[in-house]
Amino acid sequence: MLAGRDPPPLVSEMMGSYRDTAAQLGARIAELHVALSAGDGDPAFAPEPYTALDRRSKYQSLRNLSGKVLRMLRERAALLPARAQQEAASILAREQDVVKSFDPLLRAKVSALRIRTHGNLHLGHVLCKGKDFVVTDFEGFEVLTLAERRRKRSPLRDLAWMVGSFELAAFKRLLDPASVRESDIDAARPWALHWKTWASASFLQAYLTATAGSRFLPEDRAQIAVLFDAFVLERTLYQL
Repeated sequence: MLAGRDPPPLVSEMMGSYRDTAAQLGARIAELHVALSAGDGDPAFAPEPYTALDRRSKYQSLRNLSGKVLRMLRERAALLPARAQQEAASILAREQDVVKSFDPLLRAKVSALRIRTHGNLHLGHVLCKGKDFVVTDFEGFEVLTLAERRRKRSPLRDLAWMVGSFELAAFKRLLDPASVRESDIDAARPWALHWKTWASASFLQAYLTATAGSRFLPEDRAQIAVLFDAFVLERTLYQL
């Protein structure tokens, strides 16, 4: 994680106020999770331990998801444009690496809680009021059943999906012909990567600062990274 670090001076200058905006959003999401973790006597919102069984269940669900997605990609690769076929072949060649990336979930000793979360957190579900944010659309991820949407999870899943949304926003702009000429895409690509990387870092650091000491987060950054990385890959598989 780059949370807590500063970008190179030129990157910081080019990003302007975006890092501050991302940090403010991180603080608001922290407030959301603190509120959702309060429980207030309602069993549907009462926090529960994030157990070894929960991690094993997540490990198995991720393996199932990756198998389904990569199988679908293999079946449909021939229908893709030439460049996308090359990218698909590269992904499929690393199928075992994808599966192995879930292994830390089985080995980690995570001390944390599961809570009710937003469930489908991305920039499209956040309203900017100019100097503040309002989070909307709490119906959850539409491809899941209602029971699955109500399931208590690590709040790090919400963070991973928001970070994925930063990446999507950066590359939508990069690939928008009204914003970037096709001949300039390769030159502009590093700046899209810098923007999503450091906006994400500011978002995460503000969140971690605002939730320091909260029992719904693991005790140290290494434990946080194990869960966060798994959720990032989960979102990527769903997007694929």
